[in-house]
Amino acid sequence: MLGAIIGEYIRYYRCWTGMCAFEVYYKKDGADFLIDHLKTNHALSEFGVNGDKASAALFCYPVVAEFGGNAEEAWQHYLEVWNLLTKECSNI
Repeated sequence: MLGAIIGEYIRYYRCWTGMCAFEVYYKKDGADFLIDHLKTNHALSEFGVNGDKASAALFCYPVVAEFGGNAEEAWQHYLEVWNLLTKECSNI
């Protein structure tokens, strides 16, 4: 995933397609920056992840991996959230 700073947010692009996946808005908190909110590209033909919870979990995976966290745990969390979403959608 590649990032590009655009004013008050960073756009994250899928490096293999060039499609924008996320826009992440940050806010300053002392010496740190915190995520204020996350916008996800829900166009399935461009990105392929639907549902805000699933896309937020997917966004967390490369961030956790990049900063030395437990990437396997973050990936498993994404899969759990995705599975819950698919179960919810199948009950509609």
